[in-house]
Amino acid sequence: MQDSNTRANAHAHAGAAPLPAGNLDLDSLDAVREYVCAGPLFGELGLSPDEVTDARVAAWQAVARQLCAQLCIDAAPAALTPEQAARVYRYYLPVYLWVAARLDAHRTDTDWRASPSAETTPAPAPSSSSLPPPSPLIIGLSAPQVTCT
Repeated sequence: MQDSNTRANAHAHAGAAPLPAGNLDLDSLDAVREYVCAGPLFGELGLSPDEVTDARVAAWQAVARQLCAQLCIDAAPAALTPEQAARVYRYYLPVYLWVAARLDAHRTDTDWRASPSAETTPAPAPSSSSLPPPSPLIIGLSAPQVTCT
């Protein structure tokens, strides 16, 4: 029996839009939103359509430009080949967003500086030297790349 994540992932793979035919306008918030949301990994992010706001998509575009720079790909949206657009916007960007969400959740779950007291008067904060450090978040990825020249 499949759980809801497995079904969503299978649906995302089955419903993934084909690579753009060279006319994808990656400067357009709506085009980027549609393209990323139709990708095979989008379902793993756990975002509803209402959460994919213009501000969020603009942030995705900024991350995609940085990813292009790291991969030595011309970051100009018109310069991306269909394969490069898929690589950056449908694979690396969702992986980045998933890792960032895990890190945010980990930081929230292990907020070792927050006082657990529910009293109206907060307890005095212990000295930072008496607190144990937070546990590390470890995520392993394998994504071999060619080096930039």
